[in-house]
Amino acid sequence: MTPEHERFAELATRSLESSPELREEAHAEVLGRLAHGGGAGEIPEAVVRLESKRPRSPWTLACFGVAALVVLGLCAGWLGRQAVAEGRVLQGVIHFGSSLEPDDDLLRESLDPATRDFVFAGIGSDLEAAKNLERQWELHPDELGIYEELIHRRLAANQGLPPDFAETWRRLEPDNGLWPFLEAIGKHEEWRKAPPAGETFSRETLDLLRQSAAAQRFEPHLRELRSRRLAMLGPTETLAEETRLFLYSISALWVPTTRQQHGTILTLTKAAQQAAAEKNAEELTAQIASWEGLVGRLGANGTTLLDLIIPAISWNDTGKAMLQGSRDLGLHEQEVRLDDLQKQLADYQAAYRHSTRNARPMSSLARVMAVGGPKLGLADDETLFEPGRRVEYAVVDRMLGLAAAIVVLLFFAGAAIESFRRGRRINGLADGLAPLFRPADLLWTFGLGIALPALWYVGIARWTPIGLRDIGMTEYHPRPILIQAGAALVFAMLMVVQTARWRLVARAGFLALRPARPWIGWTMAGVAAAVIPAAGGVRWLSGNEERYLWAVAATGGLSLLWLLWEAGSVVFSSRDQSLGGVLLCRRLIAPFTMLAVLLLASWAPLRSTERHWHARDKVTRADRERGGLTLRESRMVDHIRERFHKAFPETSGTR
Repeated sequence: MTPEHERFAELATRSLESSPELREEAHAEVLGRLAHGGGAGEIPEAVVRLESKRPRSPWTLACFGVAALVVLGLCAGWLGRQAVAEGRVLQGVIHFGSSLEPDDDLLRESLDPATRDFVFAGIGSDLEAAKNLERQWELHPDELGIYEELIHRRLAANQGLPPDFAETWRRLEPDNGLWPFLEAIGKHEEWRKAPPAGETFSRETLDLLRQSAAAQRFEPHLRELRSRRLAMLGPTETLAEETRLFLYSISALWVPTTRQQHGTILTLTKAAQQAAAEKNAEELTAQIASWEGLVGRLGANGTTLLDLIIPAISWNDTGKAMLQGSRDLGLHEQEVRLDDLQKQLADYQAAYRHSTRNARPMSSLARVMAVGGPKLGLADDETLFEPGRRVEYAVVDRMLGLAAAIVVLLFFAGAAIESFRRGRRINGLADGLAPLFRPADLLWTFGLGIALPALWYVGIARWTPIGLRDIGMTEYHPRPILIQAGAALVFAMLMVVQTARWRLVARAGFLALRPARPWIGWTMAGVAAAVIPAAGGVRWLSGNEERYLWAVAATGGLSLLWLLWEAGSVVFSSRDQSLGGVLLCRRLIAPFTMLAVLLLASWAPLRSTERHWHARDKVTRADRERGGLTLRESRMVDHIRERFHKAFPETSGTR
């Protein structure tokens, strides 16, 4: 050994001056490594470096690591709580779960008790809702929407009509055909429980249906009630808030008496069949007029798709029965009229069946809300879907950033533990060698390990077609965004490790710390980087997309396995061979801290991006003025109502 070797060993073990035995062991290890490490020309420069700079206290790095872990862990936990709350709402929408589950706790908590009772009175089981609505009707006797909803809930709960129902509606709105229609439903349900022998329909129900059809107007009040309730819930700024409102709207839009309404309108069918069987042309003509008046009004005044189900069914079923009766009795004028109605319905059904929609640019929530139909003006205007799609990507990017930060913190914790768990001799030797490293080494690690992967991933994901941001997230399975994000994380961590090891070899490689095959790690980093654009290449495939994506994901899995192998080789190495691992782990603490900070810090700008695009989203946001309908639902309702206006112009008030 040369004097320079001895001098280097002496300087490298200064941190163990208080433990002569440990220092002697460390001194021998250093000399052994110098003998087998080569690079004799690097030793003089290393000696000068160690002489000019004493090692820092090991407690500095330890305190920094602990403080960083605690602070970043608390931040991750705080953001994680928000993410879990959002995830419960969004899991079915973004298809990380299986269904849409209502979650209105936050909506309820945002309201004062009186407003909360008013807004949520109609939510819950039929019995519970009926009880709550009765209380609200007592508090708001002028709120006809509450009374209408109460009747629906009572009928659905088999409670029947209130004893004073007929007197109440005749006092409040005697000219509105809505109320005799609801009374007809109640009377039909009473008759259905015990129909008299020989009767196929209720005469009392039939009279009420005719009264409803002949009324001056037919105006439901539920849409105005829903609009007032939605206005009380306050504005939404995020996808989770909008989804909560959407789930509330689904519950609020539900009409629990669809079955009862269908059975009630069948009264007209049975009455028409009986009139035809009895050859009573006058009665059949009256039934046809009543049916047209009632169905035309129900269809022309429907405010939701659920409202339009019953008149649409009746247009088909009852219309055919009356057409057949008109033919049997030779009622030529009625036959021509009813035949024309059936042709109009057939044309509409054919157009509906053959209409197509391009789901490719839609967000997950837009797909959940999507309703097919001809000429709705949405499929051709794909720019309408861009805001909602960008909102969804911002949400998922935010969640993935948090998940990646947690993974990095786990590796950070492992590196921090490995930096100090090997005992005082190895720790003291690592402290003594610390002055060999320079700030430039950290800059290299930050640049190649963090900046390069970040620019590579963001550049591809945001600014190229292979980022797939112009395509809905649920277009492909498995999700390309998950593959790309996972590959980006593995790429970044491998680059951090490889760059830190490169700088370790550059500063202390003469201590026999050179890896046997350094090219493998760089190759695996390149594989992870290549997976990101490869996953986006699925957009140009016309088949086997799922197999292709699984193959790409499996390829990226090779890089992940190598990263885990590298971690395992450090953790499970023997103490005599652990110096390189300890030095490497200490060089990883600062870049892992920076990477975790950047990932956690991305939450705020991505939340801002989400809010920006959510404010511009017209497709998936509920229209409060229309009782919570989305844009597609509104256009579909308008389209169907227009069909009813055209088919029943006299009864729907358009002529």
